[in-house]
Order: sequence, then C-alpha cells, then structure tokens
Amino acid sequence: MRHYFVAREHNSDEFFEFGEVFRGENFLFKSCSDVFSKNELDYGSKVLVGSILNHSDIFSGKIMDMCCGYGTIAILLSRFIDAEYYMCDVNSTAVELAINNVTLNKSNIDTEKISCGNMFDGIEMEYDHIVSNPPIKAGKSNLLAFVDGSYSHLKVGGTLTIVIKKNLGADSLKKYLISLFGNAEVWERDKGYYILHAMKK
Repeated sequence: MRHYFVAREHNSDEFFEFGEVFRGENFLFKSCSDVFSKNELDYGSKVLVGSILNHSDIFSGKIMDMCCGYGTIAILLSRFIDAEYYMCDVNSTAVELAINNVTLNKSNIDTEKISCGNMFDGIEMEYDHIVSNPPIKAGKSNLLAFVDGSYSHLKVGGTLTIVIKKNLGADSLKKYLISLFGNAEVWERDKGYYILHAMKK
C-alpha cells in the first residue's frame, strides 16, 4: 500500500484510461498502476458521492476533496453541484492525474486549486465542506490526524463527510467525531460502507 503515498517515475505504457457512468453521466479517467482503485471508480467513493448528492442542498461555497487520488470524487460532484472545488493528495502522480482528469471531463474545477501535500500541511484556508475517501489502512493515527486537520480547516457551520467501512472502524470513528465536533450521524450504510457526516459548530 505504500505506493499510494510515494510517487515514482512511470513509463508511458503504465498509463491508461477507463470510462465510468454515474447517475446517467459519462466520465473518463486517466489512471496508472500506482494509484488507489486504478481500474474503476471504487464502490466506497460511489456511495460517498451519491450520499452527498442526496443532500446537495447544503453543499456550496468552498469544497475540499482531501486525499483526492486521481480526482474522481470532486470531478463527479462538480458535474452536479456548482461550487468552488479544491483537491489535495500526497502522491504527486495522483495529483498530475487529477489535473489531467479535470481537463478530460471538461470540469469547471480550477486546476490551480489542485495541490500536492501531506493532508493539511501548509494549508491555511478554511473550507465550507471537506469530503474524503481517506486512506483508512494508513493507520488510525493518520486517520485521526486527518479528522483533526479537517476540523481545524472548516469554517463554523462547515461539514466533514467521509466514507469508511464498518469493519475498519466506522463505529469508533463516529465516536471520535462526536467527541471533536459535538455531533455526527450516519448518512448511509451500503454493503459495509458507512457515510459519516459531522458539522463544526
């Protein structure tokens, strides 16, 4: 799994494209061998995006897709929700792919707002919403650091919405969200994936 976080040089034949249809809309993604869910939009991200769209009336302003990978979540959301999108990932190859995929899908996302970095390191901006399919298997300490960073970078009234599998700690993460945000709810459960949502008050 380390390769999701450490970029390396790739040959041109390691890159490829695949298509996805989501809610009747066609998408095209460029990918490569060293990114998460390289061959298809992973199911957890689909559930996350679908759940956000089911609550689309609350999403506006600045939206950060943290741990964005090659850009699927923000790109899908931008097709349905008009907002100011930001994206960040620690892997420079994934970030390059995300920039490419914004162009491929003719998204209205400003590629200048796609950055490479270790979560919120060096970021001072506050967001209205943070969404993520975080790298749960990177360890509990990294996951809690992500949640802490999210809380610090949300405006008052801002929200954090993430996907996590039940067997990878959904219940304990919900308790941590409640301890930090003072609230948390499960928006959706689907094939073991939980969508957790919390608001900064």
